[in-house]
Amino acid sequence: MRFTRRNLLLPLAAAALILSACGTTTDTSGSASPTTQRDAPRLTRAESAAQLLSDADVSLTPAPCDLDVPDTTTCGIAEVPSDWSTPGSDTTEVFYALLPAPTGQSDGTVIPFMGGPGESITAVIDKFVPFAASLADRDTLIVDVRGAGRSDALSCAVFENAAEFAAGDEQVRQVGECGQQLEERRNDYTTAASVMDIEAIRRALDLEPPSVIGFSYGTWMAQVYTHLFPNEVQGAVLDGAFPIDQDPWAEDVPNSFESVLELRCERTGACPGGAEAVAASIRKVAADLDAQPVDLADSSQDLTEGVFASILQFALQGEDIATVVTTVESAASGDYEALSAVASDALRVPAQDTSAVSLALNAAVSCNDYVAPFDLADDLDARRADYDRRLEQLPADAFGWFSPQGWLESSWEQGDMCLSWPAPDIAPELRAPRGEDGPDVPVLVVNGDLDLQTPLAGARKVAGAFPNSVLVVVPNAGHVAYPVSDCAAALETAFLLDPTLPPADACTDAPVPG
Repeated sequence: MRFTRRNLLLPLAAAALILSACGTTTDTSGSASPTTQRDAPRLTRAESAAQLLSDADVSLTPAPCDLDVPDTTTCGIAEVPSDWSTPGSDTTEVFYALLPAPTGQSDGTVIPFMGGPGESITAVIDKFVPFAASLADRDTLIVDVRGAGRSDALSCAVFENAAEFAAGDEQVRQVGECGQQLEERRNDYTTAASVMDIEAIRRALDLEPPSVIGFSYGTWMAQVYTHLFPNEVQGAVLDGAFPIDQDPWAEDVPNSFESVLELRCERTGACPGGAEAVAASIRKVAADLDAQPVDLADSSQDLTEGVFASILQFALQGEDIATVVTTVESAASGDYEALSAVASDALRVPAQDTSAVSLALNAAVSCNDYVAPFDLADDLDARRADYDRRLEQLPADAFGWFSPQGWLESSWEQGDMCLSWPAPDIAPELRAPRGEDGPDVPVLVVNGDLDLQTPLAGARKVAGAFPNSVLVVVPNAGHVAYPVSDCAAALETAFLLDPTLPPADACTDAPVPG
């Protein structure tokens, strides 16, 4: 299993819990489009979503909150269609909590979205209670998306029983086994389906039109929400954003490593020989591990080029760049003791709690929604052949410091993870809205300039997809700026109350310390 790039709140070792990736078809041009056996919709995206809502029967039942929330909070269970495209189908239960406007008079609704996919927002409700309190005249609607937390969390034994994070063929086997275990219901778990659930709950509660805010994978949800309900969404905040129109190989991620290293060295003075010398050491370690992985005494796996790349993706944007430099330089000289200790810790599976993180949901949404360089409509042999062929066509330097095979065995989720996932059968109106212009809704994109999970290149693409948007870059911030930047937090809160776009340099003079 790979370390996630979409996760919001977990540290490196726990981040390895989250799978993310692939799950779409590829056409002859190499771009991706979702696998489905159903006809394409004739209505616009927004018209289709409105029609699905009008055809569905959604009921709400009050439920105890059992959360550390204000006494004014009301909670409940929504019974929604398992398959939104089939009226009268089976139903699933989705948990929600409504924190009313602190002033007692609501002029709108704010809906936050978590990372993952698979993270439960109620598991970290303590982080959102003060957030809601800062939105004086706004209701805050908290929803555990279908399959996460209190909304009938999905689980697969193959993930929950694992002692270490798998890679390569073992990872492919585990993801495929989970897909088989979930059977046909695996098709019910898409970002669009969760967005339909939440909008149905908002309407059933008779809440004011929403502004949405997403963190990490939550930015994907916020973008899909805006596409499906452009006449309802008042504004969208995307913090740590990545584009719906993804590059199947996502070369921007490893190709951002060098610029982030240069910024860290320049700002901290922690690279005595300069960034170029550190980069040279990293290249040497990557090449050495590609030629000969290092045995890890405390693990059944080896320290490979892919594991090394995974470690760097998080470490380069972390707090202690000086330790990163000395660890890499030691490994380049042949001393792998420090790097091996980090790798052993990163591969070890911590205690898992499906009420906080659902790996099965992560696999389902990733394989149903994201892009991949093969076609899930094909059988396994054809998928593998297509993937291998495309991989061989990549230039040797496509992924910066790392070989193509080395990087694709790292934390990056868009590789072969979903090779054995059963072919999705998803209605067109519940697919990700790829290749579509964003609606004219105010969109505030915020990204740290050290972010290596959703790099600036992707954030720029997101901002460019919406005609009424601005990208605010936060100096010295890594993945998701809100928790670490007072400027980002104030900017995002103000925008939710009044969706007027700030200047692009609003946080330029307010860098994150460190």
